[in-house]
Amino acid sequence: MRKSAVKKKKRSNRRRREPFVKRAARRVAVAAKVVVAMVLVVFIGYGSWWLYGKAITTEELAVRHLAVTGALRTQPREIIRLSGIREGQNIYSFSAGEVERMIEENPWVLSAAVKRRLPGTVKIVIKERRPVAIVQMRDLFVMDSEGTVFKKLDSGERLDLPLVTGLSKEMVENEGALMSSFMRLFTLLEERKGFNLDNVSEIHCDATYGFTLHTLGSGLKVELGSSRFEAGLRLFDRVRSMKKETLRGAVAVDVRRAGEALVKYDHDVAKRGRRV
Repeated sequence: MRKSAVKKKKRSNRRRREPFVKRAARRVAVAAKVVVAMVLVVFIGYGSWWLYGKAITTEELAVRHLAVTGALRTQPREIIRLSGIREGQNIYSFSAGEVERMIEENPWVLSAAVKRRLPGTVKIVIKERRPVAIVQMRDLFVMDSEGTVFKKLDSGERLDLPLVTGLSKEMVENEGALMSSFMRLFTLLEERKGFNLDNVSEIHCDATYGFTLHTLGSGLKVELGSSRFEAGLRLFDRVRSMKKETLRGAVAVDVRRAGEALVKYDHDVAKRGRRV
């Protein structure tokens, strides 16, 4: 008996294709989502532009009040002039950052912050520099508490501050060792009790010799040197606490040596000085 050959169908490795209708429907759905997304983007963009246009033109957001705080040596009207903001203009019609930069062009202004208070108030907060000394170079300049020489002293400007001599423009700008020592001494004089900055009329700086203070009133020289400032000032406090006869006729007190104060006189009796 002959065996009948049974032919087995070979399994195909090809994936069954998705029906045309389903493929078309899926592509239409994807295209529709893209179109909707594009429409939304355009709508949102146009809506934002429209809202921005309304915001910067509506009279309800007009600047009605300008307030300046922190102005001590500067005039509020000068700060407002520098800001360029005018009453009646839209509160969103200017850049706060740009206004702050324009205000900071005033040498007295260390920093400025512009704040909007809806519907119509603009608040300008400034921080001014704190002047601490008058620096004599070719002209007279004002120095702030951070050691920055920030402006030339105007004629007629009255500042009751100690005078600093012996510095050059290069020394100040380079901020080298002398300026670092000067700021350390200046900070010490500001903070200490006893003989301090209130008793000083002049500070002379010398890269080789160090620092010499001139006392307010009598003009007595206090020779401090380049270091040991606190020890030298404590020693001078002791000299000041002695009898008035000790400093009568004195022109200088040298406190550069540890534990020794040399008082220098201008008369013949003690021409070479007296150790205290």
